[in-house]
Amino acid sequence: MATAEILKPMMSPEQRQIFENYLRDGTLLVGAITEPDAGSNPAEIRALAERRGDKWVINAHKKWIGNANQVEALF
Repeated sequence: MATAEILKPMMSPEQRQIFENYLRDGTLLVGAITEPDAGSNPAEIRALAERRGDKWVINAHKKWIGNANQVEALF
């Protein structure tokens, strides 16, 4: 829940609603933060977000995502 509170101020109202629905429904969420040269240190992530029209495209390489086979959503 702590991560959700950190991310909420950065979300659009639509993103916040989706995220809050996941939390309310008890959906298991995990953060996809690991990258080959960063490990699990978020300060070293080199993901690139690019605006394309009215959407954002995120380009990143992930090394592993713990429990990814057991979750319904990644953030």
